[in-house]
Amino acid sequence: MADTSSPNTGSPAISALRLPDTERVTSGGSSRLVRFIVWSGILVVVVVGVGAYRRNPPWLQEIRASVLGNSVEFDTATVAAKGREEVALEVSGFVVPYRVLNVSPRIPGLITKLNFEVGQKVNKGDVLAQLDDSSYQYDLQQAEAAVQASHSRLEEATNGAQPEEINQARIAVNVAKSKLELVSNELKRAEMLGDSTTDAEMDQLTSAKSDAEAQVASLQDKLKLIEQGLRPERMKAIEAEVKQTEALVNKAKYFLENTKILAPLNGTVLEKNAEVGEILRPEVLSVSLCKLADMSVMEVEIDVQERELFKIEIGRECVIIPDAYQDKSYAGKIDRLQPMVNRQRGVVRVTIRIENPDEYLLPEMNVRVKILNPPETESSDETLWIPEAAVKKEGDKAYVFMVVNDAAKETDIELGAKEGRRVEVKSGLAAGDVVVIPGDKRVVEGQQIRTKAGK
Repeated sequence: MADTSSPNTGSPAISALRLPDTERVTSGGSSRLVRFIVWSGILVVVVVGVGAYRRNPPWLQEIRASVLGNSVEFDTATVAAKGREEVALEVSGFVVPYRVLNVSPRIPGLITKLNFEVGQKVNKGDVLAQLDDSSYQYDLQQAEAAVQASHSRLEEATNGAQPEEINQARIAVNVAKSKLELVSNELKRAEMLGDSTTDAEMDQLTSAKSDAEAQVASLQDKLKLIEQGLRPERMKAIEAEVKQTEALVNKAKYFLENTKILAPLNGTVLEKNAEVGEILRPEVLSVSLCKLADMSVMEVEIDVQERELFKIEIGRECVIIPDAYQDKSYAGKIDRLQPMVNRQRGVVRVTIRIENPDEYLLPEMNVRVKILNPPETESSDETLWIPEAAVKKEGDKAYVFMVVNDAAKETDIELGAKEGRRVEVKSGLAAGDVVVIPGDKRVVEGQQIRTKAGK
């Protein structure tokens, strides 16, 4: 009977892959020991490497230099001996005219003529455009005719009736009285005749007498009105009618005059937004014939961070340098601050008035603005200043890395006032010392330092 516990050695391929008995490792402690030794060695190498990296010893720097081909390059700064920086703040901004107007029509109308182009200089009162005025001419003529008619009625009411009219009214009253007297006599005669007069005749005579009396009373009232003139209420109504027609004339003149669109100031045309043949409608808020700017007074708008506001003061002198003309500079002064902070950006809009603008400055031009510190009112002792970026802090301790023999030396310092991007050093450094500006690089004691070209 065959031994089933022994491996199958019948296949030549399997036999070729099997290790010899002398090279087999059992599953005992020997394999675990080997793995322990390997991992321990790796751990030791990592710990030593991390410690060396933190200490940054000279031998590690040499290795780095041999691998990288040079030492680490840093920005450096020299300890300056002065009171403070001349420039308190430097920011970017844009040139804007002090006065910019959108010229819009006051009345609707069809443009029949335009007298300007973009970039053209115009004077206040120049006719920029002409609107069709035919309908406004007709309105004015109609209003003037109404004024003449109302003035005639007022003159008639003021002067009263003519003597001829009064005489005619008196004659009419006398004629009516005579007729009344005649009818009255005929009625008396009929009454005296008694039964010889029929009832119909009596009624006719009675009615005739009543009509004659009414006519006399009416003509007498008319004569009284003619002699006394118009009542005060009627006179006031006529006077109000005159004022109304005069107002219509003024309104018609206003519309006619505004068919000519005039330049509201001396300036330069920045935009042209209409052409001949277009209909302008002032009730549409977006309608604008053109945009004018007074280029004689120019300003710069800048945005200042909240933390820098202590450097801003009305009247503070500035220097403006256009990006397009680096060789030119313009004097300016802070004119006003926007009385609110932009919540999203945390900035305040500051406006600077340019004192000597010229034709090189154009609206929306990019410029750099240097806001200067005010001149010192009295002399002060010499102080030492370094860039704030060179200072490292750990709790209450402040220190820098000073460059000594091309190596970094950690040096404790005492800080003083802050001006711009620099801070005062009260102790720990001397004028002329060179300090490292680490930036985003790591610096440790004894590290080899190579300054950037030009530093």
